[in-house]
Amino acid sequence: MKVLIEQSSSDTEPLRFGVPQGSCAGPVIFTLYLSALNKVAQKYPADLYGYADDHKIARSVSMILLTG
Repeated sequence: MKVLIEQSSSDTEPLRFGVPQGSCAGPVIFTLYLSALNKVAQKYPADLYGYADDHKIARSVSMILLTG
């Protein structure tokens, strides 16, 4: 991958992770990712919150105070 601005370009670097923007595979891979994330949220007592490409899994935790 390299960055091109007008007539100047950066050095080429290998793309190790992710999917390039505009890729045909991007929406498919994102859908697979969300499907897997949803399965995790269903397996455990957790809630999945998301908007656009920002998703989070949240779980409530109760604290018990022990006194002596």
